[in-house]
Amino acid sequence: MVRSFRQPKRKSKSEKTALRHEQMHEEFLAFLGPRANLNIAAITQKDILDFRDHREAKGLVPVTLNLDITVLSAAFNAALRQKHIGVNPCADIEPMKGKAMHKKTFTPEQVSALLSAADGGDWRGVILVGFYCGMRLNDACNLR
Repeated sequence: MVRSFRQPKRKSKSEKTALRHEQMHEEFLAFLGPRANLNIAAITQKDILDFRDHREAKGLVPVTLNLDITVLSAAFNAALRQKHIGVNPCADIEPMKGKAMHKKTFTPEQVSALLSAADGGDWRGVILVGFYCGMRLNDACNLR
């Protein structure tokens, strides 16, 4: 079953990579719906392409969509090595063309709006640290 196949990434990859793989696995299963209960060998290239189209319709950029396929392909490669499937359905999918988006920094007006929307507490501090130190909000959140 697709639902029961999990690639153990936590032991061989960084925590962030493992979380990315788990998140993609869950999103793919949610996309499959009841088909997630089928044998993993029932998943076809069409399923993978439909999933990519579904994610693209949500507004995700080609770089992210290509990473999605890479993550799924790693799981299917593990299933292939373990002889659960005879072919990786991601293997012949061409990467989408597109460049990474270059995000601009927030303007002082945007930061002011973010601070107004933040309900005090930690978010105000994170927003201010990110703004004044030139950090991404994720990096500011993960400071130790």
